[in-house]
Amino acid sequence: MSDIDRVFDAHMALGLALDYPGGDWEKVVEAIGEADLVGNVRAHVDRFLEVATAWGPQRLREHYVRVFDNKRRCSLYVTYFDMGDTRRRGAALTTCADLYRAVGFAPPDHELPDYLPLLLQLSARSRDVLVSEVLGAMLPGIEVVRRALEEAEASPYVHLLDAVRATLPSLTEDQRERVRTLIGQGPPSELVGLSDSPLPLFAKG
Repeated sequence: MSDIDRVFDAHMALGLALDYPGGDWEKVVEAIGEADLVGNVRAHVDRFLEVATAWGPQRLREHYVRVFDNKRRCSLYVTYFDMGDTRRRGAALTTCADLYRAVGFAPPDHELPDYLPLLLQLSARSRDVLVSEVLGAMLPGIEVVRRALEEAEASPYVHLLDAVRATLPSLTEDQRERVRTLIGQGPPSELVGLSDSPLPLFAKG
């Protein structure tokens, strides 16, 4: 299996694991355990599974809601951090929906299209490197979530964000600076006079 195929397989496992642990959680755990994950990705996922199994589904569900639904900095809607509740985020959500169509899938009708678990599953199902490139452009938001999870009740989900980071390029210096700004100031309020293309990789030309 090629390295890129392993990335796609990892994205499917991580997309399933990061979604709400519903009634089919035991099947999800089995699928994640059997996934062909190697190196750091396997190690991070196994750390998550160790805690999740010890906690059991009910405690994990309660933790998931408490962390992801009630803590803004742990939101899995990853364009929120860069764009806040601004018109620019609306443009980003539209171009996220365009991404689904570009790789042959309908945008989700039950979730916003920037929901990280669904973007990871889109990467796996489409097996299109464009989705991985877009995830790379979203790294500042993903890193803000990862750091917030380090502080959130010792959340086991930090191991899954570590695994996501292991499948993507390292942060550039500009992205590191963006992370520092987002952590220090939070998401922006309405922005005026900036480019209409909030994510350069989605720009049409």
